[in-house]
Amino acid sequence: MFRKLILSTAAVAALSAPVFAADLPVRAPAPAPIYSAPIFTWTGFYVGLNAGASWQNTRWTNVGGVGPVSDRGPGDVFSAKNSGFIGGAHAGYNWQMGGLVIGLEGTLQGTTAKSSTLSTFGVGDDVYKTRYGAIGTVAARVGYAFDRTLLYVKGGYAGAEVKTSITDVIGPSVGAGSHSDWRSGYVLGAGLEYAFTRNWIAGVEYNYIDLGSKTRSIVMNGGADIIDDRIRARMQSVTARLTYKFGGYDTPVVAKY
Repeated sequence: MFRKLILSTAAVAALSAPVFAADLPVRAPAPAPIYSAPIFTWTGFYVGLNAGASWQNTRWTNVGGVGPVSDRGPGDVFSAKNSGFIGGAHAGYNWQMGGLVIGLEGTLQGTTAKSSTLSTFGVGDDVYKTRYGAIGTVAARVGYAFDRTLLYVKGGYAGAEVKTSITDVIGPSVGAGSHSDWRSGYVLGAGLEYAFTRNWIAGVEYNYIDLGSKTRSIVMNGGADIIDDRIRARMQSVTARLTYKFGGYDTPVVAKY
């Protein structure tokens, strides 16, 4: 009797097992993580090349001197304008905070622009020449980024080697002299850049450089003639830029569940 009871209980349990199993909750598999699109950032070091056109304006103001070479008297003023190719390299670092982008950049350029101007004073035989050597800037940049497009302004230090000379080619007194020095001033500019890949950036930039006014004495004929001029040097340029930015995107965001 007892044996029959045990066998009956076991049979009922076996038949009921599928019913209870069907009532147990089933755990669904976890959803796969969702990755957002990579986020472009302007933050990082960059280097590049630039090339374009420049325009120079040099103003000569006579403040005195001795000897018969100069046909100008104190206070006589004239300007020499010229234009040419400008090109060089740039490097810097940007920090992006939301849409705001700030940075620091240095440039080193050279230009073919030079002037050779015939003075209109006296008999008009004095030839005044101006030529720029190396041109360097260190400037802060502040801009706003619209994703891969950046609009910015810049301002800071500018310096350049300025070479000037005077030649008197018609007698009775003739002669020639020159002077070269490093001028320091400021640069103001603005630009537009577009990142067409995560590392390569194309842009265009305008710069205004003012190297101030300095009085320089040009010695001629072994010191027999000295011309004292206050010379103001200014320059404008428009350049195209190609830049390589180190680093890639910001870290993608992973959705968590």
